[in-house]
Amino acid sequence: MSFTAIEHDLAAREHLGPRLSTHPTKIAEEIAVEKNVSTKTEIQFLPVRHPLDPLTSNEIKLATKILRDLSYFQNQMRIVTIVLLEPKDKIYVYNFQPNDEIVRQVIVVIRDPIRHLTLEMIIDLNNKNIRHVQERTDVQPSLISDEMIASDEALRSDKNLLAALEKRNLDINNIVFCPFGAGYRDPSDAPGKRRIFRPLAAVSGGKEDNHYAHPVEGIVITVNLDDMTVEVEDHYVVSVPTHTANYSSEGITSSNNIPWFPNGIRKDLKPLLVIQPDGPSFRVDGYQVMWQKWRFRVGFNVREGLVLHTIEYFDQEHWRSIIYRAAMSEMYVPYGDPNPSHSYKNVSDVGEAGLGLSMNSLVLGCDCLGDIYYFDAIVNNSQGEPILLKNAICMHEEDGGLLWKHTEGCTVRRTEVRRSRRLVISCIATVGNYE
Repeated sequence: MSFTAIEHDLAAREHLGPRLSTHPTKIAEEIAVEKNVSTKTEIQFLPVRHPLDPLTSNEIKLATKILRDLSYFQNQMRIVTIVLLEPKDKIYVYNFQPNDEIVRQVIVVIRDPIRHLTLEMIIDLNNKNIRHVQERTDVQPSLISDEMIASDEALRSDKNLLAALEKRNLDINNIVFCPFGAGYRDPSDAPGKRRIFRPLAAVSGGKEDNHYAHPVEGIVITVNLDDMTVEVEDHYVVSVPTHTANYSSEGITSSNNIPWFPNGIRKDLKPLLVIQPDGPSFRVDGYQVMWQKWRFRVGFNVREGLVLHTIEYFDQEHWRSIIYRAAMSEMYVPYGDPNPSHSYKNVSDVGEAGLGLSMNSLVLGCDCLGDIYYFDAIVNNSQGEPILLKNAICMHEEDGGLLWKHTEGCTVRRTEVRRSRRLVISCIATVGNYE
């Protein structure tokens, strides 16, 4: 993990690595040097200095090596997530000193599509051994990019689906399949029965077209991700909407677009610059951040994304614990539509997609503004290889407007005013059509 301060748009674009896609790219090397010393785009990763520091790429590689050295581990197994197993002992965490032993363990979730099992393993990285293995048939792990690629191929060759599209005069070459959770309709959808998802079909008008504006309604598609079999239910036929719903500056000028703005985006706003000539007021040491009377640790994992640890406030000469751990536990969206095409939709973004896997690389001037401090993040793919998400988290200060003001006029007229200052630690995850 690393962080880099970027000062202008060009430098930000140069530092942006590829966002994790359905074809993630592994880190070829970790030897990197700072940008101002070398033309290489890789940057140096911080060593682990605290038990709550995010996993490094070397730790992910070590966990994978320990797994693959086991005769128990088979080639067909898919490594879903590798997540730091945080210490349970809070006293150990709060009293940790720089020379203390750093306990590092990870919990690895694996899917075996042959035996239809979900495996949970705890790996001790210090002693390089397996501490715990549990085979489970009652749960399903997150969706995996490799599964989405394989399912797309299965969908495009399924005879029943091709017939349903032909019935609507639709060409499979113009269809995109959007991953979507299966929800739960009846006991056949139980996690112990099968591993499934229900992708949405839509017509795409090209790379720049918002295909969500052209859904193929009336079809419910179920894919078994262990054996890549496809089930198709054709309930009714609805005409595909022909209007576009693009939101790019060029797209909104089309008369066929909803909304339609013939003159494009508004042009009545002048540039707004945020300048801090003396730099930001926060200080960073490793992953610990100090700001005014606050201190906390920045964390990250592939499932929850951004995590804030040990948030404390300095009050009356000592640090008060405010929050031990803050993270997004789940983003649950029940659609509540009885229509057959939508009744199963109950989205759980953290559990089904993973916020860490869905995080964006942040671009200066778009997601964040001002004097920005960036944190990179490391996730894993289904082979257990580390993936770099550059500029995954940004931190900056904002002027929060008027905090308080008072004018005294009884004797000598005088005014006191204070402005509000906010510290913002942000990340953006895109899951399907939502941020």
